[in-house]
Amino acid sequence: MQNLPLLFKSKAAILHILEQKTYIYYVDAAGRLYRYDTQTAHNQLIVDGSTWLILDEEVSLYAYKNYVAVVNIRQVYGFVYDTVADETALFMKRGDYQVEHCSFALAFLQIEGRDCCLHGTDWNRLDIYDLKDKRYLTDRDEENHHFDYFHSLLYMSPDAQHFAVNGWHWSPYDMIYTFKIGDFLEKYELAHQAIEHYEHSGYNWDRPFCWVDNQTVALIFGNKEAGNDEGDKLIPFAYILPQNLNNELLETIPILDEVLNQKLLNKEYEPKGRLFYHSAKSYFIIATLHNYWAVLDKTGKLIFADDKQQLIDYKPEANLCLLQNIAGEFSLFSPAKW
Repeated sequence: MQNLPLLFKSKAAILHILEQKTYIYYVDAAGRLYRYDTQTAHNQLIVDGSTWLILDEEVSLYAYKNYVAVVNIRQVYGFVYDTVADETALFMKRGDYQVEHCSFALAFLQIEGRDCCLHGTDWNRLDIYDLKDKRYLTDRDEENHHFDYFHSLLYMSPDAQHFAVNGWHWSPYDMIYTFKIGDFLEKYELAHQAIEHYEHSGYNWDRPFCWVDNQTVALIFGNKEAGNDEGDKLIPFAYILPQNLNNELLETIPILDEVLNQKLLNKEYEPKGRLFYHSAKSYFIIATLHNYWAVLDKTGKLIFADDKQQLIDYKPEANLCLLQNIAGEFSLFSPAKW
């Protein structure tokens, strides 16, 4: 395990793999954006602070090729920076309606060879920006494409032909939709297709979710079941629910580790955290919001668990984890036995 003490005061960090090199992008307490080369230990300042971000708010990072995005998770501002051109490629500002309840929606993709950024521009609107030509590819009549839905976290399929939105409708209640990129460019939000096979629990948008392959998604669903012999104790229990884009539910996977269930589910039995998938091993990696994360096989059996660190990011293609301990120190971890 490699310790990275330079990052111990960072507000946020992510892993990025580019041309067989592994980098860590991070934002420090002063709002400066850095790129750390894990092979050479070179620490490069990318942007010396930004007045576009609210620094006392939580931020999140996204990286794609030579682009890195920094956004305020529960506010309206964000930017995409081109590290090769050494310039801001896109400044983003979304609508502020209910913004404190919606994560900043953003994902990178390629359309016909053009590097693009898909991001939220209003509570119910997503747009696609061409980062090279510096123009939006989406041009719609808002009256004809209105969608009463609050966009939140985005997830792009491995082949970048579909994306999923992990948001919510008013009452409120959570709902996950998938979109085909080609249909979205014609019908926009009206091209949505609902993920159906789970009970919508109310406030549980941004639930743990991932793509398993180009046609299959997976989400975590929390439940409660009778526990002891007296029958008066409720034990939280969670499942991984894989299903394909035709809304055919595949075999449900129970999460068998009791500690993981306790760390994953809140008092309303809603799962909170992140879900990743290792396709070569058919493993699911679950990151809770606490210092506990775990790896499960396709039957739900525990393969590995760490109760001392939080999983910040995971890159399945490199089987590489970015971890943070209780002291705030970051480290890299590559498990040899997975």
